[in-house]
Amino acid sequence: MYNYHNCSTLFVSQTCGHDDYSGLTPQVNGHDGPFKTIERAIDMVAEFRIGGNMRPLTIALCDDYYLSSPIIIDPKNLTDRFGSSYGLDGITFRSHGKRKKLVGGIKLEGWKNDTFNGKACISCQVEKDPDGNLPVFTDLIVNGQRADFTRFPKEGTLKGTAVENPWPRKWEINHPSKWFDAIPSDLENIKGIEDAIVSFFHYWIDEHSPVESYDKKSGRMVLKYPSRFNLSVQYDPPLTSDLHFYLENLPEFFESKNEWYLDRKSGVVYYLPKDGVTVENIDAYAPISNSLFEVRGNAEKPIYDIRITNLDLLCTKGDYASRGFVSLEETSDEVYASDAQSVCLADGALNYTYACGCEISNCHLYGLGVHSINVTKGCRDIRIENNVIEESAAGGVRIFGGAAGCEVADETSNIFVRNNIIKNIGLRYEAACGVLICHAHDCEVSGNEICYTGYTGISCGWVWGYNPSNTYRNLLKNNHIHHIGRGKMSDLGGIYTLGLQKGTVISGNHIHDVTSFNYGGNGIYLDEGSGGIIVENNLVHDTRTASFLIHYGKDNIIRNNIFAFGWLSVEVGRREMHENILFERNIFVTEDKPLIARSDFSPYIVDGNNNIVFDTKNEKPTMHASKETSVFHASPEFCDELKKTFGAIFCDPKFVDVNARNFDLSDDSPVFELIGFEKLNIR
Repeated sequence: MYNYHNCSTLFVSQTCGHDDYSGLTPQVNGHDGPFKTIERAIDMVAEFRIGGNMRPLTIALCDDYYLSSPIIIDPKNLTDRFGSSYGLDGITFRSHGKRKKLVGGIKLEGWKNDTFNGKACISCQVEKDPDGNLPVFTDLIVNGQRADFTRFPKEGTLKGTAVENPWPRKWEINHPSKWFDAIPSDLENIKGIEDAIVSFFHYWIDEHSPVESYDKKSGRMVLKYPSRFNLSVQYDPPLTSDLHFYLENLPEFFESKNEWYLDRKSGVVYYLPKDGVTVENIDAYAPISNSLFEVRGNAEKPIYDIRITNLDLLCTKGDYASRGFVSLEETSDEVYASDAQSVCLADGALNYTYACGCEISNCHLYGLGVHSINVTKGCRDIRIENNVIEESAAGGVRIFGGAAGCEVADETSNIFVRNNIIKNIGLRYEAACGVLICHAHDCEVSGNEICYTGYTGISCGWVWGYNPSNTYRNLLKNNHIHHIGRGKMSDLGGIYTLGLQKGTVISGNHIHDVTSFNYGGNGIYLDEGSGGIIVENNLVHDTRTASFLIHYGKDNIIRNNIFAFGWLSVEVGRREMHENILFERNIFVTEDKPLIARSDFSPYIVDGNNNIVFDTKNEKPTMHASKETSVFHASPEFCDELKKTFGAIFCDPKFVDVNARNFDLSDDSPVFELIGFEKLNIR
């Protein structure tokens, strides 16, 4: 006989369950049977804990489960309800039997062949909610992939003629614009502009705002949310702040495969199918809930041992408007068209606060907005392992703890992101990262494949310059990071760091195919104030700009790496009166490009010893050049001097097939004896 003393699993089924059942069996048998709601199962866990039963418990889904609001695991909520203090530690959420879906929205059914905007398509009627209202949603997930907004123009972007706060001077960026003037003829005869979304890329961010108003005669476009940074309309010569915009969500441009449009008055959703998608096999979901899980302890009593495993987690709302900021840590009530960097202030589909010993493993997370997993202050010992994270509106994993000087209870540490596939992300907010670490220490990001992003693969650190930082002793190891950046934004990297990070190690990573719109498509990028970092045993190749870049920093060691086929191998920015960076036992491969380029705004300083430099086109590589746009100017005398200070040795390292990007070293490679290079174990 089943009873609460001999069972450790509670079952939930929305199709055959009832909250008056025992919850102890997956099938109905008299009073036994699954609960109907996860909330009832969580209440039962609380009753176990009140009764002194603290053994680990599992909540198993018997079929796909649909949410209109998130699952909240917060002991305070139950304490407020029941007037008793107890914990909710030790819960595992998983599938019963075959893998199940946990969906933060509704499944759209009843599809039929239809026509919209003169295009043959498929459509379905969205059902009203229990209150008689038509759900409004701004994302659609079809057969595991995010559907596209309509877009004008279909290719390229439009320009403006004026902005509210014109570009003042270089890098004086905090001058938002609430409006800009489009070229009236570009938008002539286009209907419904007031219902559109304006999107534009500049610097290292992408901005999105609903249209507040549009004057067809003047071209004045007023944004609901002002731009985060300044805009310019110079264009020639181009600036990274130049306005290049397009419009989304206009019904008359419903014309390309995988596009969708929701008629909010009728509640009909129209979709132009991708190849192979039909009314018979379409599997479509519309997000209703902002998140799936909210796991919340508090500073005095963190929550422990919440595990989520063996589930498909999909479909949460991707609507996001950025809050303003007073400082890097404080936000205001102002709203902007984007965050200042990396979609840094947005939450996730799975949110953790003051949580310890938790786990997300063997799950498939897709179609989620904004970030998929979000670990915040007061968290430690959380394992994010063996998941596939894809089709995210923004980033894969966001880790954002308390800043330097916070209470110890607010610090975040020991977050392990291991052996995940994080791909095809930033599909609505391009500036998102595969993994973003802000104010967290002793974390590990290892063995992951991170690819097809709009911005940086792994970003670590959140202090600009040499101020105290809570980001240190992190290990970024053995990750395969490729096809980073889609050529829309600048100033990004395969791996990117900020601030002092003593004890941080970047090791064994394979980084390649990094692109950008203008500047800053780098492999490994140590930005402002990066210090105390070891970069070793990495393979970096085929980057739009530098294989390795340091803006400025101190006490960094770069050793036993292969840097190949960047537009340049090394770029160093600001000169400072301390040791900036030391290169030793590295192999640099160029193709008729200089090893080191002076940045446009400052001199450089490097030191090194025993570094191999190989130019596939020239017997004597160019060691140094100043950089003006894409033209290099080299001083032979200075190149000779730099060769000595850098410890450069010119020779062919004898890769197995460098043109095919096989960087394995032949057994007779001279680098082993010449510089003591250690073979890289990278594929």
